[in-house]
Amino acid sequence: MNAKKIITALLCAIMLCSSVASAKTLEFTIGEFDFYVNSGAIEQKALEAAPCIVNSRTLVPVRAVAEAFEADVAWNGDERKVTITLGSDTIELIIDSNIAKVNGVEQEIDTAAIILNGRTMVPLRFVSEALKKNVEYIPTSAQILITDEKPVMIIDGYPITIDDYRFMFLYYNLTEGRYTPDVLVPVLTDSFVENTVIANEAKANGFELHPTQSAELASSILADKEFFYPLSLTAPGVKVISDFMCASQYYSNLFSYQIPDERIMQQYSENYVRAKHVLISTIDEKTGKPFDERQLRSAKQTADSIYKAAKSGEDFDELIAKYSEDPGSASYTDGYLFTRGEMVSEFETAAFSLGENEISKPVKSQHGYHIIMRCPLPEMNDQIKAAIGNKILQNDAVQYTQILLENSKIERLKTDEEIIASLGINNDDIDALIAQITASQQ
Repeated sequence: MNAKKIITALLCAIMLCSSVASAKTLEFTIGEFDFYVNSGAIEQKALEAAPCIVNSRTLVPVRAVAEAFEADVAWNGDERKVTITLGSDTIELIIDSNIAKVNGVEQEIDTAAIILNGRTMVPLRFVSEALKKNVEYIPTSAQILITDEKPVMIIDGYPITIDDYRFMFLYYNLTEGRYTPDVLVPVLTDSFVENTVIANEAKANGFELHPTQSAELASSILADKEFFYPLSLTAPGVKVISDFMCASQYYSNLFSYQIPDERIMQQYSENYVRAKHVLISTIDEKTGKPFDERQLRSAKQTADSIYKAAKSGEDFDELIAKYSEDPGSASYTDGYLFTRGEMVSEFETAAFSLGENEISKPVKSQHGYHIIMRCPLPEMNDQIKAAIGNKILQNDAVQYTQILLENSKIERLKTDEEIIASLGINNDDIDALIAQITASQQ
């Protein structure tokens, strides 16, 4: 079975095992006669006329939106009036008039309904929102999404929907590896929050993807419609991935400055340590299980005896060569050079607390007992300078992001558990699907 057939089989199987239908979402594309309805399965439909833009507003054939959401449409030729009714809501639009009525109340609209090639075209956003639907325009691909489900999150007024989660769930499983909903959904939530906040900041500062990149992204996703349409619309993917790309490139531009040498030297002298150690492991090499009490006592006695030998003046490098069970010691003969947050916490705390050439008593970590010697820092060189400069830039980016997050309004309207339920794909489904694909390849 070729790759495309395998992917299509995966998506169709997910569709079949999904027990929770998605809310109804419509996907239009400017200038295209085909549109798509997702109400648990993707259905392709044809428009009488393609959506178009008039006075910077999107117009669509009136029946496309109305009937997709099961609203009634009536036409009064004498008054040149179209009436849309859904439940208790009624919308009245008169052709070429900028005055409309919603439930009998007049409203001024910036783009009137028109007759185009014999078809009644109405302002998409006005009609959809009057019917209490949510509308999003994705400029990267000139697509419009209309849904009757509330967003999962709203980040500074920017909605993240279950359709966004659905596309990215499929995208990661098709391109990055196997991820079950309980693992991937929390990761997606964090990614949506951070990248959306950054993308919003980028757009507020006038930063956008280059038109060529936008066109390539939209073309890439739309070219793979067959991969996604068994379950997911494409517009959410264009929206999300373009925002993620925008956030990444904005940060690349923002944090590409040269760090002054003085700042690098200060960071190096105050926040870096070089240390060697002898590791006496407390994990069984064959089984990977922690030592029992008897084995722990024996390991501790060995570590104590090595510490005494080191304190009495025996060569520390010879002790490492003779006793250490750290495989990294052979590659780092001069010791490990590190800053805070890069090593096992017990090892790091002990190393920073030592004076130069001072040796620690055995320090217990998850790996075993460490006898640590703090060594003088090596002379600064270009490699160390570049590594510290990059680390400073990363820290600057983290702090900047934290400030953005603290100043953002993030509304969680669904928990991760509720999102997983809305996706309708559980861990057992994924296991079965992976087994099915594996079997099809044999």
